[in-house]
Amino acid sequence: MMNQHGLNQKFTFDKKELLDILKKNREEHAQIVKESREGWKEQTLVKLDEFMNEIEHLDEPKQMHFTTPDLEDYTDVYDTFIMQLEMARESELELDGDQFRKLVQDKWDWQERFLHTNAIYSLTAARKLR
Repeated sequence: MMNQHGLNQKFTFDKKELLDILKKNREEHAQIVKESREGWKEQTLVKLDEFMNEIEHLDEPKQMHFTTPDLEDYTDVYDTFIMQLEMARESELELDGDQFRKLVQDKWDWQERFLHTNAIYSLTAARKLR
């Protein structure tokens, strides 16, 4: 976290430029979510088909489990910040290091977990992990 390193100085940025960057970051995030949902659905249908095939060939009932990982989606976080920026009356806004890291560099506290979870189904997420 930026505060721990004494880098909590604030700088002023152009609101329109911040909005453009944040909207681009949101689009990339939404693309990963879309890919993940499509990949999850495809892989889940394959697993269900395998389950059905196994059930058809069972002579005796047995306990079976079927789980899939939860997908993460933080699009609403982007939407909230975008709305706040759009409604702000100022044409320039002040950000500290932590805010800059999140809003501009797209390095949220949850970012790595989000990418790891969604990389199972999203090529875009997998590429961003490299």
